[in-house]
Amino acid sequence: MNPVTRIFDFASKNPSAVAISSSAIQITYANLVESVQLFASSFIAAGIKRDQVVAVATKSEFECLATLALLQIGAVSISATESVLKNYNKNIDWLITDGTLPLAAKKQITVNEEFFEKLGKFRPNTEVEAIEDTALVRVVFSSGTTGTPKGVPFTLRNLLARIESARNNWIPSLPFMSLLGLDTVTGMQTFFWSVINGETYFAVTSAKENLSQLFEHKVSSLKTSPARLRDLVAVAETFALPELKIIQVAGSLLDNK
Repeated sequence: MNPVTRIFDFASKNPSAVAISSSAIQITYANLVESVQLFASSFIAAGIKRDQVVAVATKSEFECLATLALLQIGAVSISATESVLKNYNKNIDWLITDGTLPLAAKKQITVNEEFFEKLGKFRPNTEVEAIEDTALVRVVFSSGTTGTPKGVPFTLRNLLARIESARNNWIPSLPFMSLLGLDTVTGMQTFFWSVINGETYFAVTSAKENLSQLFEHKVSSLKTSPARLRDLVAVAETFALPELKIIQVAGSLLDNK
């Protein structure tokens, strides 16, 4: 089974529910499905095929949509960083980029005005590729700050198991926000858990915008790294968030600063 079908089913019953939220945009489940299906059509037309490895280097909101479209057609997605592209370019079949990274790939889709103009000419792809439990669907890389980035592969079975355990193991209360992006295991799992279960995923952007999301949506539990927590505190005139009950820290220990 492809978990994208669960998202499509939820959207048909709750089209106005918010699927993805950032300070710049609110994407309802109806908008999410339409966009994902259009992206899927666009990617197929460009030549992306099932089981190919596709790196995505775009702003967070677009990466969410592209990641689901790649899952819909059975491709393997990764979050592209400069280090990942430098070390694994030969293993990457496609790059979807908005120009934020200086490196390029032999086959790439550039997200620009021309891309969106062409997107409107496609018919949404409603077909969902069947995926076997053992098929690779996602690879998450380490930061690479201490050497070559190391990849953590997720088969569909692995991914679904992590998603099923998320609510009990590390999402203590809702609304929940992770300040760790799709390029991390926690951030990736948070995204998939949210949209597959009909919840709102809060896209990770700048510290100021993340703080705005915490206030606006009355987030009650948060997962972050020490560095991102410091960034959050640095932009806050006051850290009075009465609804925020739990802060979990991952990656390293908090210091006294």
